[in-house]
Amino acid sequence: MLADIGVLPGSSRYYHEADSFTESCLYFTPHAGDYRCNREYEVARDHLDVCQLILVEEGQLYVEYNGESYVAPAGSLVLLDCRRPHRYTAGSDELHMRWFHFVGAGSEAYTNLILQTRGVVLPVDPEGKIQACMSDILAAAQQQDMNVHMTSVHIHTLLALLVQLPGQLHRSDIEQVIDRSAAYIETHYGDADLSNESLAHMSALSSCYFIRQFKNIRGITPHQYIQAVRIRSARQMLTTTSRSIEDIADICGFSNASHFIMVFKRMTGITPLQFRMMWR
Repeated sequence: MLADIGVLPGSSRYYHEADSFTESCLYFTPHAGDYRCNREYEVARDHLDVCQLILVEEGQLYVEYNGESYVAPAGSLVLLDCRRPHRYTAGSDELHMRWFHFVGAGSEAYTNLILQTRGVVLPVDPEGKIQACMSDILAAAQQQDMNVHMTSVHIHTLLALLVQLPGQLHRSDIEQVIDRSAAYIETHYGDADLSNESLAHMSALSSCYFIRQFKNIRGITPHQYIQAVRIRSARQMLTTTSRSIEDIADICGFSNASHFIMVFKRMTGITPLQFRMMWR
């Protein structure tokens, strides 16, 4: 019997240690459990260096995360980045939940992408793919010699399914503005007049505020994003067409071929002609 307050007899918890390859290359679950709980059950942490997924099978779970409160009913999932303060408690005397912690390259970024776009409490797909992944992960966790490679595949698959859940994206107003600006860049990168100032003007924002918010959300400045899209398009044309360097520079929005060559070499380490010859 587990010693945790509020965890009832018949509950189970599993522990695993990662070897060096698993720790550096795979998704991995160090802890997992199948809990039946009463109203005394509570978890409250300031920080734990893992992410967590909880499938509420019966009853309901009360969750506090990032200063917000949620109710997770039976048939829903709860996703947490446990590096942030969080608390959850049983909402009834008949709570049944299955859960696992997970770590690995990309796990924190993937988790926060889902949290930002889908939220903390998530629906379960009607086709049962999410439940099947959860069951595969938890079944593996029960084995003393867990197949870490297949478990990593199941965790990655589950995260991909959660990213693709249907429903409204939870995007703030400024995030939507930046998304529209990025989409505009993708279709108008050939406009030589495209700039931070023109994009800010279209967004009805000051240039400084627009640049700051774009970088906060996309990780790079609008100018860097424009250059990246232009160079991506140039690479495509260099490898799939026989257009001249001058034509490609003009189509991609560079002021002249010299500027194009300079930017291309700075971003790729080689000239456009060297790139074309490499992939011929």
